[in-house]
Amino acid sequence: MNSSIATGTIPAHWTDSFLVPIPKPGKDHHTLQGYRIITVQNIGGKLVEGLVSRQLSSYLEQHLPATLGAYRPGRATWLNVGQVVHTAFEAFEAREHTLIVGLDLQDAYNLVSVPKLARLLMDLGVNPYLVRWLLSAFQSRRCALKCGRWLSEWTSLMMALPQGSPLSPICFNAYTLPIASMSLPSKFHVLTFADDVLVVGTGKDMAVLERHMQEALDDILTICQNASMEINPAKATACVLSLSKHCPPPCRLRYDGQPIPDTETITHLGVTLDRRLTFGAHIEKVVSRCTRALGTLKMAQKRGVCQRRIVELYRSLILSRLTYGGEVITASPSSLERLDRIQNAALRIATGCTRDTARPTLRYMVDVRSVPQKIETLRVTAVARILETPGHPLRTAVQSMTDRAPLRRLQKSGWIRQACATLRDIKGRHSLRAGPQFAATPDCVSDAWNIMACHSLDRSCREWPPGVANAAFEELLDEIHDRDTATLVLATDGSVTRDPPRSGWGCFLRYGESTRCTSGACRLTLSSMRAEMEAVTLGLCAARELAPDAEHIIIATDSQSLLRKLETGWSPPEWQQVPQRITWLYCPGHSGISMNEKADRLAGEGSSATSRIVLSASDIRHIVNDYQREAEAQEALHRGSREVERMVERGLRRGWVAKSHRRGAVGRLACQLACGTISRRTLADVQSVGGAEAAWTRIFGSRSASEAAAEE
Repeated sequence: MNSSIATGTIPAHWTDSFLVPIPKPGKDHHTLQGYRIITVQNIGGKLVEGLVSRQLSSYLEQHLPATLGAYRPGRATWLNVGQVVHTAFEAFEAREHTLIVGLDLQDAYNLVSVPKLARLLMDLGVNPYLVRWLLSAFQSRRCALKCGRWLSEWTSLMMALPQGSPLSPICFNAYTLPIASMSLPSKFHVLTFADDVLVVGTGKDMAVLERHMQEALDDILTICQNASMEINPAKATACVLSLSKHCPPPCRLRYDGQPIPDTETITHLGVTLDRRLTFGAHIEKVVSRCTRALGTLKMAQKRGVCQRRIVELYRSLILSRLTYGGEVITASPSSLERLDRIQNAALRIATGCTRDTARPTLRYMVDVRSVPQKIETLRVTAVARILETPGHPLRTAVQSMTDRAPLRRLQKSGWIRQACATLRDIKGRHSLRAGPQFAATPDCVSDAWNIMACHSLDRSCREWPPGVANAAFEELLDEIHDRDTATLVLATDGSVTRDPPRSGWGCFLRYGESTRCTSGACRLTLSSMRAEMEAVTLGLCAARELAPDAEHIIIATDSQSLLRKLETGWSPPEWQQVPQRITWLYCPGHSGISMNEKADRLAGEGSSATSRIVLSASDIRHIVNDYQREAEAQEALHRGSREVERMVERGLRRGWVAKSHRRGAVGRLACQLACGTISRRTLADVQSVGGAEAAWTRIFGSRSASEAAAEE
């Protein structure tokens, strides 16, 4: 590859590709417009192009504005819509209107001028050797149409940016940079995502707003003409978002002399926005699509597909649509209830339960949250991740939202303000992380770390006689310990309980003849790995006080997930600042190793839950899920429903249906017997085999119902 970049020559077979037509749903399949052409490229050439595109992307990242959202690390698909919705709600609070114009670049990749692209990359300071290699890669390519086993003759095509190439999205970002970075009036900005362009402006006077928008459209027309790009006039739309009781007059905007229609809604990247941001039109579209997808689940159930596969179909075909864009959707509870009814219908198909089965029971069996709860989790986690991401386009807005009161009390606040209110209730006296929780471990730090996740001691030593495992662990420490180096041994452990919610961490330090114990805890439900990380952080701080002259630290942890995370090359940034050489050692828990047992006691009982910690986005997600699970349990208790409690007593864990390989009548019978809500058909089946116990025996074998449920 290095030789190819240095010489600018590319083997011919690297650029060969197949064209595969995929039918578009709801289109006329007798014409070419009814198909979406997918390019399948040579795997060797695509691998090399992927490496080059990664190098090019890392360099261009510093030149791309925050309003360019496609094909960039850390930028979700919904981000542009989130910025528009946030801008609109800010305008609502200020009693202003928001004017949005959506544009679509026609035949985007094919109209790119490669010479102009090369000139633009050179102006941005890209390596000339890399630009020459890109020019060679975009030269004539061979392709053939493939339908099943039929293959057409190979044809050489002259194209701009080839479809299916990893280079094309990155180069298209650079090519559309003049649009994304164009100068605009105050309170105006352009948001681009691949070939989709949004021009957004806010103001009190619609006449002034319309005039500034027309000037921005004229500037975009000039940029497109200079870059040989075209806007598809048939897809251009305009929409005014406003809470004014008096409907604003229709916009009279034009692009290249053609009028832009003023619509009641505007759709961008799959999210439909209406004038008052009620998201009613978006909910209507989602319900319509998911209702059609329910037919696929019914067909799979009739064909005898196992319950696990049906649940997977539900997650991919329905749940993904129900929750897409949930971070920014602030629909009313009644609208979200419509989405939840779709989910309940899908769960009844997967489990075979009756219509009067309680919703918490269905969600327990498949291990899902309700749609409103899922959307709340997505929204709060998204805002927490924004705070963790330096340079995020919405980070300043989120930081100001946590401190600034709204300018106007609205009946419904924006998604960021709702998430910030939830975050304030969750975090209490704790603080939120202002940087990434994990960062790539530098090479100099990796060289100083030795991760020993696998060695002579494993979980089997729990079966050894008392004292044997501890003696073997001390021998292992002697092998690692360098007698000529000052070495400190740090044993850590974390403990998490749900009832009552408590997360504790403890560590035991030994430096020569000196020892120290330290611990902490909080009244939150974190993950076990997160509690272990707090123990390591606390132990490293104590190590600086106990042994400031130590040159080597041995950290003994019983968290294999933490060691696997470190092995992937990612670690907390604060650990990377430790100057000592560190050996990460796996220490099997509950095996009689004295240092680990002391750390375990400290984590479980050593401290009152009064510590203050820095919460990350993953911590917020765990806490929100725990609160929602508790609220769901209280709701079931209030309604007098014991179906979930009955399954817990039988040993059926949360999500047991999502792992079940039963199908058809057997799966239906098992689920209805488990929840206690029986249909007439199932009742007849139960009576025909001699009762419920006989039915369980027939499903699970010769074991009793309680034993089979416990093993399930």
